[in-house]
Amino acid sequence: MKCFVVTKKHIAAALSAAVIIPLSVFAIKNTSREAAAPVFKLAASEILSEALPTNDDPSIITKLKDFFEKEKNKKSADIISEFAPIFPEAAETHQPEEAKQDTPETEPAPPEETAIPEPTPEPVPIQIEEKTTSSNAAQIKNDTSYEINAEDFADEQLEFPQTAEVLIVHTHTTESYAPENSVTEIDNSRSVDEQKNIVAVGETIREQLEGMGIKVIHDKTVHDYPSYQGAYGRSLTTIKKNAESNKNICIILDVHRDAIVKSDGTRVKLSAEVAGKKCAQVMIVCGTNGTGLSHPGWQNNLNFAVKIQNKAAELYPGLMRPINLREERFNQHITSGSLILEIGTNGNTLTEAKNGAALAADALGRVILEGMK
Repeated sequence: MKCFVVTKKHIAAALSAAVIIPLSVFAIKNTSREAAAPVFKLAASEILSEALPTNDDPSIITKLKDFFEKEKNKKSADIISEFAPIFPEAAETHQPEEAKQDTPETEPAPPEETAIPEPTPEPVPIQIEEKTTSSNAAQIKNDTSYEINAEDFADEQLEFPQTAEVLIVHTHTTESYAPENSVTEIDNSRSVDEQKNIVAVGETIREQLEGMGIKVIHDKTVHDYPSYQGAYGRSLTTIKKNAESNKNICIILDVHRDAIVKSDGTRVKLSAEVAGKKCAQVMIVCGTNGTGLSHPGWQNNLNFAVKIQNKAAELYPGLMRPINLREERFNQHITSGSLILEIGTNGNTLTEAKNGAALAADALGRVILEGMK
């Protein structure tokens, strides 16, 4: 009886046939042979032609997984799908990624199954009150590689046309606040109720600016519900739509609330006693081109932020947190007057947020009017 010994060579040949033949068919059927050829050559020639793995070498499956992880174009994903029956492990572990956001989220996305309109009652977490230091001059928390000093903008001019209008949007429209009464109210950091979420704070800013004679458009489009992921892409669409239909829009404010939660789950509220009222502190966030996205006018936005910060320090000491300069763009490339305003945290109440927003809007409005002269 003749015995047949299966060697590494035989197995390698079988694997090569199993992959190379379907890859050849795929390349012929594909309408873009030129795009598929490099992938075909690398997978067939550089991976499967190698000797089978030993204890010291990674497995073929591991190498294929590593290879496909490095391939970020659609062709690689198509090939993985095509050969799922041959390499099921590689196919199952590779999931298409959503297009990279140009802004990191400041807090985790809520589960899709969470019913925001009707939240489940839960205990109100303990809230720790903290205050940030303030001074008469703008402070910058620089999270970029750029060397920036707030004093560099002291002599920079800021100009807006007499017809300048303000657009208010909310990328994370469902952000809401701690309950006013922790005994009778449900604690929920998100809500679709415009009377309870960040939209209500945006209305406070609109009312303050319009009371100063500045025209404001408040777009209340919801961008983060039911899907949280991709909110910045959807808000960019809203911003562009408004900017294209109204050429007078020069200032764009993306109004948020921050979220600071300690490791034990307690929330931090940032507040200060300003003008006789308990106010949530306000932080301006400025984006840059640090991630490689085009944003040639980010220094103009920072100049705007520094002037608002200085005006608020003059009128309402203790109201503002340091400006946060970030690598990400935050959709702020549309105008040279685009900023994120973080009004309080999820530890503050809506009343505290509205109080802080009104004072910040007053300082903001004064800077805009001074720039119109």
